[in-house]
Amino acid sequence: MHPLPRPRLDAATVFGVCSNAAKLKKDKKALEGHSQTVVDAVAAYEAAAASRALHTLQHLVHEPGGAPDLTGMPPKPKTAAINVALINGYTNRMAKKGSAGHTFYLELQKSGPDGQCALCGCRYADTLDHQLPKTLYPLLAVAPSNLAPACSGCNKSKLDLNPVDASQQTLNPYFDHEADQHTWLTARITPLPQGNDTPFDITFHAEPPPDMPPVLAARAKFHIDQLHLAEVYASNAASRVRTESRLIRDLALVDPDDIREHLAYNAKNWTTEQRNGWEAALYTALANDDWYVNGGYLVVAG
Repeated sequence: MHPLPRPRLDAATVFGVCSNAAKLKKDKKALEGHSQTVVDAVAAYEAAAASRALHTLQHLVHEPGGAPDLTGMPPKPKTAAINVALINGYTNRMAKKGSAGHTFYLELQKSGPDGQCALCGCRYADTLDHQLPKTLYPLLAVAPSNLAPACSGCNKSKLDLNPVDASQQTLNPYFDHEADQHTWLTARITPLPQGNDTPFDITFHAEPPPDMPPVLAARAKFHIDQLHLAEVYASNAASRVRTESRLIRDLALVDPDDIREHLAYNAKNWTTEQRNGWEAALYTALANDDWYVNGGYLVVAG
């Protein structure tokens, strides 16, 4: 996760722009009538997020129009008109290219470091992720602090996740900064027997240290599992291990201590860049792995 500063965009302003662009007069009027309700909901969301208590906002689910009418199912439930209008504020009047609120969308989408996804920290952010899903929380559909820059992969994996307790939710880039004060992402390299397609296996794990707050430790584990990041990071790391192994060979680094020093330098450098990024975890693991520094790199280099 990339910790991000809270958006400077004003929630009331964003909502006003997206509401005023509604095509139907009845929708525009209805949205204007709920402007204060939206502002209050955003304030409640931010207070809950800051205290790691988003799960306490169940009273906002499907508000203000109420739960969808399941009468006549299938083909699909009937959603209250005001909830549809609120959701469309994001879909049609913010996310849609050329829409009235699209400049807000682009500002948020590009707010991650180097344009990266705030959730995985390694892929391009090509969309926004609702920390609390708009289908369940229409009042927060265009709230800037509920919208984080994300890649399609993370956005799809997260889906309409609605936290039921403090721990069963992903890390919030805007509110869970303390998680990045601890090193909790680790990697392991395992040599494989001859005959395998590759001479090694690399795996990633969320292993929070004992002094990490329990709620954030649980969220870090949930974050990795829910977004399938162990697999994403392992896929990225495999080619890096091979190229790094060839580099060590070509630099003629043969003393294990020299190799460790080289890898440890890279680990420190990547930790400065992104403390719980896959590169930092990978280089730390390589520097500490006896098999790798004592000739394993030559096996990998081929």
